[in-house]
Amino acid sequence: MDYQVKNHQHFHLIGIRIDINVDLAFKEIPQFWNDFNKKMNSDPTFKEYVLHNEIGTYGVTINDEENMNLIHYYIAGIKKSDFLYEGIEELHLEDSLWAHFPTKGSYPACLQTLNYKIYSEWFPHSDYTFHYDASIEYLPYGNRQKDDYQCELWIPVIKKN
Repeated sequence: MDYQVKNHQHFHLIGIRIDINVDLAFKEIPQFWNDFNKKMNSDPTFKEYVLHNEIGTYGVTINDEENMNLIHYYIAGIKKSDFLYEGIEELHLEDSLWAHFPTKGSYPACLQTLNYKIYSEWFPHSDYTFHYDASIEYLPYGNRQKDDYQCELWIPVIKKN
């Protein structure tokens, strides 16, 4: 499996959050993206804010610390000003090594397939384990429905002892 491990300093992102039951994530996250895109197309001020802060470049999943059946999913971007548009939250991710897994294909199916392979095939045989319960989808601008769309899944890792 193709991957690179990179050291990332503290991430300071902003985004729109939804809390989702783990069992419904593969269904509800794509719907959340659809709702986000509808809002962007219907609200020019929101669209300008989103584009300025590159919101939509990242999809961030954080597992809830108290409820193992709940995840917090953010459609996120880079904080470029102190102003936070209504409904936008700040997100801080600590310094870590991150395993970057590139993939190609129609989003979200390509990342859903990759996610399964990482956890079922890569982690059991790699020299790494989870650092903390999070992941980042890196989603460059482009046509995400094309078969040749390239994106990545990043997971925080530490070396096994």
